[in-house]
Amino acid sequence: MATTRLVFDRKKIATLSTAQNPKTGLVQIELTSNGKRQFITTGVKVYKDQWGGPAKMVVRSAYSSEYNGIIVEKMKQVIDAAADGKPLNLPKKVKSMAMLADWLDEAAGKIANKRSKNRAKAVFQYARIITRFVKNMRLEAISLVWGRKLQDKLLDQYASGSVRGMMAFLKQALNMALEDGIIANNPLSTLKLVHADYAQRTILTQDEVDAFANVHTNKKITETAKQLFMFQCYTGLAYADAISLTPQMFSHENGKVYIIRTRQKTGVPYRITLLPPALKIAEAFNFSSPQISIAEYNKNIKRLAKLAGITKNVSSHTARHTFATWALRNGVPIEIVSKMLGHTNITTTQIYAKILAQDVDAQFDKLASLCKTETQLHS
Repeated sequence: MATTRLVFDRKKIATLSTAQNPKTGLVQIELTSNGKRQFITTGVKVYKDQWGGPAKMVVRSAYSSEYNGIIVEKMKQVIDAAADGKPLNLPKKVKSMAMLADWLDEAAGKIANKRSKNRAKAVFQYARIITRFVKNMRLEAISLVWGRKLQDKLLDQYASGSVRGMMAFLKQALNMALEDGIIANNPLSTLKLVHADYAQRTILTQDEVDAFANVHTNKKITETAKQLFMFQCYTGLAYADAISLTPQMFSHENGKVYIIRTRQKTGVPYRITLLPPALKIAEAFNFSSPQISIAEYNKNIKRLAKLAGITKNVSSHTARHTFATWALRNGVPIEIVSKMLGHTNITTTQIYAKILAQDVDAQFDKLASLCKTETQLHS
């Protein structure tokens, strides 16, 4: 007579879903027949806190019913095969079902229905950007450590304010999954979001830009990084846009060259006329973006800044910020600068105007100190 029972995590490797590096355990069927014992996989893997309950089955999982259905069906097949004396021929794997990317898309739709048109666009954009980083990740595989690493990766490519918005959306999406009973807990509930400190945006002066441009090295990748950075300084393009240009995106009209496309981040259309320094670099690149990763790019930018005697924390964002303030300082109306940068609304562009106002305040503080000196001299 054959007997069967379910065995979870026979190798004792499963952890709680809230662990820093969570690991799942396999659900197997133990078949004992004629004094011999064998273990048959069900293909179902869950965390330690997702197994148990009165029925000793999957609980608190995004797909408890589906997984339990699979287990019951596999158990039935094993019992029937054992009764008929037939060899077991069961599938080894179960297709993953709880996909984070799918949930982000669904959550974005629910959130967008309650937001303004611009806010709805931002939410869908956040979902699209995060999806690039999650690949085929399961919703249940999220951990606090993973969330921190994701935030760091996003900061390599996007400004802190944007990253804060993305991570806030992700936390909200997971809270919605928790409320709907799809997950047992939100592992990112304690994640500290990056502080969007706009006043700390790094901006180079014209002297610093010139010093950066005049640094020369023997490394091809470093020279490529320098040229790409200078191209950003004179176009205002974000890294994601500057690194994805093709000859078809350049328009040659009336003796001028334009870039006419939509921003990778927001989908907002923009039109840029290439200034002489930018045009020279574009020609050197054959109107195609060089191939350099964001990590390699930022590493070489920092190296160049150090060689140029620049003590500021320079990154790919610095070039875009420098262009914006340079344009405003030279009298370009803020509405036009907003369109140049492809901002979704002028409020974002006004951040640079606030930075300029701080510069003015700083100069008034210097004048105030001079007034005190003059007063002391005449007293």
